[in-house]
Amino acid sequence: MNARLATLSLALITMPLMAQEGVAEQGLDFNQLRQLIEQSRKKPKVTPEQRQMAVLNELKIDRTPQGILAVRLEEAQGNEAAEEGEKSGATAEEGEAKVEPAESSEDDRALADFGNRANAYRRDVALGRWDQVKVFLGELPESMAMEAYQSLLEKLSSVLQVQPAPALALQGAKPYQQSAVMSPDDVLGLIAAAPKPPDKEAMAKVVKLLPTHPRPPQAFFDTLDSGISQFGGKDLADRNRAAEFLLDSGFVVEAGKFLPSLEASREKNDYAALNLIARYWVEWFRTDPSAAGKDAMPLAWEISTSFLSDSKAPTDAKAEALFRALSIIPELGDETGRKWLERTFADAQGEGVELLASLGSLTAQSQENPNEAVRLEQLKLQHAAVTTLLAGEQFDASEWSGIFALFAQQWEHEAEVTQLKDQSNSRRMVPRYDDWGNLFFERPDTGYQGSGARPIPAGQLLDYRPDERWLKAVDASTRDACMLATAHLLLKVKEENAALPWIKSIAATDPKQAKELVRELIRVWTQNHNPNEEQDYRSRYMYFYGFNNQSGSIPLTRSKQERNLVELAGLVKGIAALDLGESFYAELANAFISCHSQAEVWRVEAVDSVFGNTETLDSKTLAALVGKMRLNLAGLWPNPKLQQAYQTKRKDKELQEQILEGYVAAEAVLEKALTHDPEGAWRLEEQLAALQFEHSNYRSSLGPENQHAAEKRAALDHLGAAAASYVKTLPVEDLTQESSEPFETWFFAALGSPTLEALKSHHVATPAEFPKIKSALDALPGELGERHRKAFATTLNNRLANVAPDLKLRYLEAASEIAGGHEALRDADEVLAYYRDLITEIELRAEIDGSDRVGTDDPFGLRVDLRHTQEIEREAGGFQRYLQNQNNSPYAWNFGRPTEDYRDKFEKAARAVLEEHFEVVSLTFHSEKIESHTDAEFGWRRTPYAYFLLKPKGPQVDRVPPLKIDLDFNDTSGYVVLPIASSEVPIDAGEAEPRPFRDLKVVQTLDERSHAEKGSLYLEVKASAHGLVPDLEGLLGAMEGFEKGAIEDRGLRVVELDAAEEDLAPLSEHEWRIELKPQDGVLPASFHFPAVKAEVAKEDGLLRQRYVDVDLQPVGEEVMLGVSERQPVWAWIGGGLLAVVALGGTAMAKRRRRPEVEVVDQLPLPSRIHAVSVIGYLRRIQERGHLSATAKAEIEEEITSLEATHFGREESPSDREVLEAIARRWQLA
Repeated sequence: MNARLATLSLALITMPLMAQEGVAEQGLDFNQLRQLIEQSRKKPKVTPEQRQMAVLNELKIDRTPQGILAVRLEEAQGNEAAEEGEKSGATAEEGEAKVEPAESSEDDRALADFGNRANAYRRDVALGRWDQVKVFLGELPESMAMEAYQSLLEKLSSVLQVQPAPALALQGAKPYQQSAVMSPDDVLGLIAAAPKPPDKEAMAKVVKLLPTHPRPPQAFFDTLDSGISQFGGKDLADRNRAAEFLLDSGFVVEAGKFLPSLEASREKNDYAALNLIARYWVEWFRTDPSAAGKDAMPLAWEISTSFLSDSKAPTDAKAEALFRALSIIPELGDETGRKWLERTFADAQGEGVELLASLGSLTAQSQENPNEAVRLEQLKLQHAAVTTLLAGEQFDASEWSGIFALFAQQWEHEAEVTQLKDQSNSRRMVPRYDDWGNLFFERPDTGYQGSGARPIPAGQLLDYRPDERWLKAVDASTRDACMLATAHLLLKVKEENAALPWIKSIAATDPKQAKELVRELIRVWTQNHNPNEEQDYRSRYMYFYGFNNQSGSIPLTRSKQERNLVELAGLVKGIAALDLGESFYAELANAFISCHSQAEVWRVEAVDSVFGNTETLDSKTLAALVGKMRLNLAGLWPNPKLQQAYQTKRKDKELQEQILEGYVAAEAVLEKALTHDPEGAWRLEEQLAALQFEHSNYRSSLGPENQHAAEKRAALDHLGAAAASYVKTLPVEDLTQESSEPFETWFFAALGSPTLEALKSHHVATPAEFPKIKSALDALPGELGERHRKAFATTLNNRLANVAPDLKLRYLEAASEIAGGHEALRDADEVLAYYRDLITEIELRAEIDGSDRVGTDDPFGLRVDLRHTQEIEREAGGFQRYLQNQNNSPYAWNFGRPTEDYRDKFEKAARAVLEEHFEVVSLTFHSEKIESHTDAEFGWRRTPYAYFLLKPKGPQVDRVPPLKIDLDFNDTSGYVVLPIASSEVPIDAGEAEPRPFRDLKVVQTLDERSHAEKGSLYLEVKASAHGLVPDLEGLLGAMEGFEKGAIEDRGLRVVELDAAEEDLAPLSEHEWRIELKPQDGVLPASFHFPAVKAEVAKEDGLLRQRYVDVDLQPVGEEVMLGVSERQPVWAWIGGGLLAVVALGGTAMAKRRRRPEVEVVDQLPLPSRIHAVSVIGYLRRIQERGHLSATAKAEIEEEITSLEATHFGREESPSDREVLEAIARRWQLA
């Protein structure tokens, strides 16, 4: 059944494939279908062993302290978690084996059982139960047992990333790397668990796991001596294996105990044992010569050379012995080694040939070995053999040329592999830290992660390259190939000085290849001497523990820069000595530019010191040098942040003088060069005109410059003339010499700066130049013109990413005027269309709040809103960020763009426009949480933005000028800043009409406390309303019995913008303090509060109060004067009532005409409701004498609750309505 389903599925899959290939037109090809089905049946299925190996590969072996403790906790919890996991269908934990369902239930059960055993194996490894590990590995099929062991070694050798617990992470703990924790006993258990004796590669990993500091205890060596599986004990092979393990680990003396007898090894022709014994004596002598004795090296020499001529000895054993013998010749201290060389290699057909042939054969057979260490050892053998032989005075190298050439070819083959695969670029030792933070150095890693033979690091390979004597002994073809490979590797590791002599040798036979190497050499020199790039060979933390910024930013000194120039001059001379028929001035000019600090202004004499007289430079090179200098003069050197970053510590005046001198010197160089009418003079004319333009721009930025406009005009004319000079050179035979550069520089200058990178928004464009540029390009005939127009349009299209965001619209509109519609400008045209769409869907609306008859005496309101479509609001993510100042906010996010102080930016621009004709009384922004509102026009919405209070500076002012806001949007080259401007708003400042308001609230406070001293009373008036509060005359009526003295006007201010109101009317306040002088100097018996002319709010619209000592007491429309401030309240209230009764009929009539006001002994609510004001209000109520002790205690509980809620560890947001309700409840107490 399953087979039929598989066949049907395959048919359904292949039918559409065959239909795509045209089979459907001819009918279904059943023969082809049958072949596909047969092929699918022949495809080998995944075996159970392969699935099991996949399970083992997924295991996470963790022997870090955290991992070991986690496994102990896992076992302590028993099987409860596993049982609950089965009930809930939980998946395997991280690191456990994950078992995929197999095809049949039997396979499924078997694989699940294996997964359980694999998880037990993981725990056994973590807890060091190596006997159980050995059992598990021993039960595996022989085909996968050693593979599983190799996988275990690989995982134990890997460094794991340890994540701190969440609670510790909150306290600042960071992830860190941790190697496996292995004790000496663990290492013994690990090697004993191997299913069969590990090979050299596996043992190398084991050796790295063995801790050697401190030295393992004696019990470790005793256990090894007693014997573990496959190591130590009484078996000779096991003891040899133990000896090699100890030698690899550095325990030379201890290894001697395990060595076999020299005599027995010779009798048995045990070549591996003989090599082991010889190695022991060499390493012991090199570790401790006095202990090893003077006979150690002669004995090692004798053993190593004893079987070199034995035909029965394996090739690899003889190669190892030969390498050792050659390496210890200098340490023998007598003629033994030299005589042996003369005897062995005297006959080119004798024993020496066999040795070298065996060595070469071994190296050739290792070429595809993926282990680079093995291949490097073979190259070391070759190198040692050849260099030792060539050092002999009587040695005839010509007889051995063929073998030496083969050795050199094998090295050259490895050089090609390294050149292709090695990703390192230095052979400097790099700093590393061990698990305890100790610093050590190691060679850089190649970084190769691919398959096949891994590359030997370039630095190590160069150590064993064929030297000059070796290359002289080989044929020319091999010699050239090795020299070329050596030069490439030296440049790869950035050792250009060492590469130059090799390039010189190559130049004699292959000038073309030498030219390419020279270009690469200049590039490497430039990288090594570029002070603007991080030369991170050393870590700043090597010199100071922690974050020491000073060690990471050493400023480039002038003397260091001069040394760079001296070295470059030497390089120029060295390259010239190669006599390759090419100056390489273009590449050398780039090197000259790069070896300067970006913050250093060049000296023209430095050019002469490197290249000789500048007059010898061709126009292209000189133009490139001056063009780069112009770019730095205009865009880099004036930047104070750059000067600060490079710690130049120059004062502004000093920097300005150097820049101005730079402009003058560069112009002088070009003017001098132009006097010789060089070929390609248009390049120099173009650069001179651009320099003059930028020079004028810079001077005008320092202060008013009367000649700036005239100098710009002259420079633009010269740029046009340079373009015309270029056109006269056309056509040219070599099309690569065609250039649109003169037209581009002319275009950029017309935008405001010939250097696009230096173009700023304050630079004024010259639009009249754009038609001239277009005409010049259109005048070019036929294909010549099309190539130039295409190159021009392509450059403009590609340079869009270099344009400042706030200039992109200007740039694209100008580009479209010249090259719009050209295919090469299509992307830019699409971006411009996008910008124009944005502009049509966004408006900045400025509207007068109320009548446009605003007068000049009082401020009027100007409402500013963003009006936009729904779609653009959705694409922009709303416009609330324009109500933020983001730079000082630690959590500001601007959708990947740089943070911006949008409110300050808008305010600065608005004030600059308005302050010429208006006094800007205030500017208030809406909250950044504002939501957009529906507009009257379908599909449009409004986002309220800001509210101005403005006062015209005279009746002649008849309009509010346009305001501008910069909005930024993402585009194909980053983001764009689009200026959106409002329309002019006409006004009439000659006449004034009242400003609209509603919900007026007035608080009048009578202050009699200074009467005795000054003879005056004071009336404080505070008015608030939605809209703008009217002036004092329009607010209050007359004050009977008093004359107005000094009036302290505290000004109209907008308190907040209430977005909850449909009309978005602002909440404004106005306060006055009015001095009241009694008429005729006689204080009346009573005071009548002035009537409020305007309609007040229905709730709390009018509050009258007076000071009683320091408290405020609500009162009625009329109060009695002359009552002592220190009398109890009931006394002056009673006195007031008696006075009212005594007034007689006239007074009573007046009272009947006035509205009744109930005098309630209540404290007025705070004017602004928040936690602090309400707590203070409750304190004042609590201090009043008429409250009971129970009421005071309840108020204290209320205050405690408020303090805990609003000022505790977890502060809650203020709810104004709740706070006001609390205050009102206690107001009635």
